[in-house]
Parts: sequence; structure tokens; C-alpha cells
Amino acid sequence: MHRRLFVYDEQSCSFVEAGFSPTRRYVAFLGFFLLGAVLSALILWLLSPVLGTPAETALRAENEALRRQMEQTQDRIQSLQARLEELVRRDEELYRVLLGARPVDPEVRQAAVGGAEAYRFLNVFSSPAAAALRQTLKRLDQLERQIQLQQHSFAELRRLLQEREKLLPALPAIVPVQGTLVSGFGRRFHPILRIVRDHEGVDFIAPPGTPVYATGDGIVLRAETGGGYGNHIVIEHGFGYTTLYGHLRAFAPGMRPGRRVKRGEVIGYIGNTGLSTGPHLHYEVRRFDRPLNPLHFFLADISPARYQALREAAERSRLSLD
Repeated sequence: MHRRLFVYDEQSCSFVEAGFSPTRRYVAFLGFFLLGAVLSALILWLLSPVLGTPAETALRAENEALRRQMEQTQDRIQSLQARLEELVRRDEELYRVLLGARPVDPEVRQAAVGGAEAYRFLNVFSSPAAAALRQTLKRLDQLERQIQLQQHSFAELRRLLQEREKLLPALPAIVPVQGTLVSGFGRRFHPILRIVRDHEGVDFIAPPGTPVYATGDGIVLRAETGGGYGNHIVIEHGFGYTTLYGHLRAFAPGMRPGRRVKRGEVIGYIGNTGLSTGPHLHYEVRRFDRPLNPLHFFLADISPARYQALREAAERSRLSLD
């Protein structure tokens, strides 16, 4: 049912039905169209911060994906950092202790990276994005340097282990003769010279002819007669270690300078040659020509009880035999 419009006609003093001319219809349609366009534009303007353009919508989605990726990267960096810290702990508390290596300086372990100037290229981004990227890159750079440092540390430990594998057979680590220790290392009274002086080794008594053993792998440096030590042998073990065996009655066959010997090999026999008061072996251990207490090297070869007995005997006697 169509609506009908009436208007008041003043001339006839009555209501008459109104009609629209084509022009008036066109103007009315145009007015409604413009009003709709204005309202639509107003609505889009009000909703633009929420909806945005298609390009802005895609950019927001991309930024959100990058944010999630950044969070995942941070989590992975943290996980790698924890694993690296465990390697560092084992390095310092286990491997370096076992191999006798010096600890790495904690400041060096931090592997500090450059300041803000090193990441100036990030300033083109917004402040929040630049800050997040800067933090991530700094952590990655620091982690990379710490990993490189740990690689160098493991390379050093590997080298030390290889040296230790060579050192262990060469170390003068056994008792050189089956005898009784009667004089220890340190200040002792010399019975022949009648003075107190440094006794730079230990003295074992045993029957003449008792075999004397090389205490570690090495090369005979000297096999000489005469002098205060009488018949004596000096073995060079490497790593700065040498051992001396004095007052021998005789050398084992083939003992001459340049001869390679093994730990436990017979190199001579107990005697009473040189400046000596009776048949015994004077035994010395030196490192880089610095005398060391031979007792410190016997612990790996004998029982704790025997080691304690040797130590007590060394401390009890204040007299040397040579």
C-alpha cells in the first residue's frame, strides 16, 4: 500500500494530494545519497583505529608474528645459556681440577660485548622494537663469544690431558728400592762432614747388591763414577723432572747416557761408593733442578699405612748417611 502525501491549499482552504516532479525526486535522491555517504565516512573514520586499512591489518599481523618469534628466540637463548653454564661449571669444578689447570678469570668468562654504538643501525626502528632487538643481539653476541671461549678452554684441557697421558708414565712415582727409609728430606746432620746441611733426597738402607729401580720412564742422562755420590745415575723423565740414584755398587748392564728406561726397570745395585757411611741408596727427585721431597711421589705406589710409616721414619731421623 503506497503512502499518500497531502498538503494544505490556502486558496481553497482544504488539503490536496501532493505530487513530485522529476526534478524534486532527483534532488531528494541525491540528498539521501550524500547523507549516506557522509554517515559511512564518519563510521569508517571512527572505526579506523580498530580496523585499519588492509595494508595496516597485514602489517599488524606480521608484527604480532615477529613478536612471538622474538619471544621464542629469547627462550631458546635462555636455554642455550643454561646449557653453556653447565659446561662452564663442569669445566671449572671437574675438568680443570682433575688436570691441575688454572681457572679462567670470571671477568673473561663474561665475554662482554660493545655498547650502544655497536647497534646504532637499529635506531631506524621504533623505540620498543629497537630496544627488544638490541637486547636480543647483545645476548646472541655474548653467547657466541662465551661459546668460543669455552671451545678454547676445552682445546686447552685436551692438550693438558694429552700431556698428562705422557706425563703419567714419566712421573717418578714408585719407591726405588725394597729397603728401609732411614733419613728424610730437609735439614740433616752429615756424619762425615760433621755439619748440618740440606739433605736434598731420602736414604734407604738395604743389603749390598739389592736391585735399584727406575721410578719413571725416561732417558739416562748420566751414569758416572766418583764424586760425593760415588757411582750414580741421573734419569731425565721430561716435563722438568729428573731423578738421581747415588752410592751404587754397580750399574745394570747397558746403563749409559742416552739409554731409554722404563718405570720399574733395574738400573743398578745398592752399594757404598762415594761419600757414604754404609750401603744405602741416596735418591733425589728434582723439577727444573729444584729439589722436591721424594715422599710426595710415593703415595700412588704404596698403601696409606706404609706411606705413613715412611713419613714417620723420615721425620724421626735427623741424621743422613751421605
